[in-house]
Amino acid sequence: MRLTAALFAAGLTLAAAQARAEGGPRPEEIAAFLAAVTAAGCVVNDSNEAKVVAAAHLTMDQASGVVQRLQDEGRMIAGPGQELRLKEGCK
Repeated sequence: MRLTAALFAAGLTLAAAQARAEGGPRPEEIAAFLAAVTAAGCVVNDSNEAKVVAAAHLTMDQASGVVQRLQDEGRMIAGPGQELRLKEGCK
């Protein structure tokens, strides 16, 4: 899974680091990603990663920046394996 593998194995990608230096992801990118993850059952994993990113209308680099921001804020956590899970707003 490219998104989580990049975050777990190597930290931020170069583009995500650049986006962060430029102020990070925009609020509308975060909102779109949160909506897409929520619609996917509040979990991002190997089987749904591409669909979640596409539904949010983000590039993989933009999604990496959003995920990093959400993790920094404690709103997204690592689950079992290489799964990312929203911490709030999901059942």
